Amino acid sequence: VQVPKLEGRNLQKLKQIVRALYRDRVMPGLRVLCSKSLDELTQEHDLVGVVYLSFLLECHREAFLDFLSRPGSNKLPDRFLRHFGKTMEEIDRLFRAWLK
Repeated sequence: VQVPKLEGRNLQKLKQIVRALYRDRVMPGLRVLCSKSLDELTQEHDLVGVVYLSFLLECHREAFLDFLSRPGSNKLPDRFLRHFGKTMEEIDRLFRAWLK
């Protein structure tokens, strides 16, 4: 899958591209993506992040806004469980199902 420049793309098109990335490649899960430093992220990871943000706002808006606005422990998996009521892996499975 060729990752296009993001200029002038709409979210539906980006979602189709990310769907193809997950279909054609082994893409890392949410826990792995969140553990990377900015220097480690690729253009593909950036694209997945934009679509993931859309998913969280569309399907888990209240929990996501609560997650962002409330300070918590530095343990990201614990924060996900507390705010979303789901593990990072469960959220990742919901994201992958939402892509389809």
